[in-house]
Amino acid sequence: MLNYKTMKIRSIKQFGELFLIIFAFLFQNSANAQDIVQPIPYPEMSAKEKAMLKYEDMLDYRVNIDSIIKFENVEYNTLPGIYPEEMMFDIYLKSSTFQNKNQKAPVLFFIHGGTWKNGDKAFPLKQIRQILDSGFIFISTNYRLSPNPVNLKDTNRIKFPIHLKDCARAFAHVYQILPFINGDTNRISVMGHSAGGNLAISLATMEEFLGKYNIPLTKIKAAINLDGIGLNLYKLINSIHGSYKKEFMNAFGETGESWVKASPALNFKKDPSIANILLITQDSDFRSQFSFEFYDKLTEAGIKAAIFIGFDFTHNEMITNFCNNETESTTLYTKYIFNFIQEAFKEKNN
Repeated sequence: MLNYKTMKIRSIKQFGELFLIIFAFLFQNSANAQDIVQPIPYPEMSAKEKAMLKYEDMLDYRVNIDSIIKFENVEYNTLPGIYPEEMMFDIYLKSSTFQNKNQKAPVLFFIHGGTWKNGDKAFPLKQIRQILDSGFIFISTNYRLSPNPVNLKDTNRIKFPIHLKDCARAFAHVYQILPFINGDTNRISVMGHSAGGNLAISLATMEEFLGKYNIPLTKIKAAINLDGIGLNLYKLINSIHGSYKKEFMNAFGETGESWVKASPALNFKKDPSIANILLITQDSDFRSQFSFEFYDKLTEAGIKAAIFIGFDFTHNEMITNFCNNETESTTLYTKYIFNFIQEAFKEKNN
């Protein structure tokens, strides 16, 4: 018996598929049904057609917030046994940006922190407004998380490289739909806080992850690490102890070999054409050493990099003070980051 379901027909292809199902059902009792109903292969869709389908799907998630358009909980992947929200992102842009077909907007792709086991894509609207007022389209993504609480006994747990693979897939999904929302694929920046800083820098410098989607690293013009210590994970994990060490082992495995593979400071593409790198760190000898060592490696390879030390900022304030103009120091901090990104756009697109 044919099981009728309510269906959304978003494309000619889907309409054709539904027609074939109904047509086959009507003739299923006919002796000549197999002669009449033959599978009709559809030609492989072009990349543009696939991107259009993703954009059309995304329209179902549109929410209007004053002058802001939000595409909320957009799925970039689905897997059995995985909570859908773990593989979703949000897109924010001004209505005027969405409507202005004559001018493309730069992009800020954000990855949250939380020791690779906590956190989500939620972002304060007050900060988002300033990002959008600065002319950007803002994307914040989720990714699958390692066990919380830490569980080193679970050999099948989520750990490197799964977090990074998820971020790469989300980025690729966003990259495909940017032309439909007036996003500029030649002005993309990535940013992450804490664990997200590790993921943002890895995404921008370790080419195998975006390479899977045929996206060259040169498409990312600037990468900003907001106090993420996970740069040389081999050195870091070997120098810490107790529960702090177990949190990193929870995310990156228990062998030195896996820590080396997960370290952007040990695996970055030594090519000056990759993104300009901004390393923001607390005024702590232990934390800042990893930024300074990575900075030296980057500049030696001819890659433009900079270090910003947040002398008065706590770890959490590295993100809460971004796009927060309550004090002179937070205003200057925000301005510095945006200036770095804009200079990278200018340099990399000349």
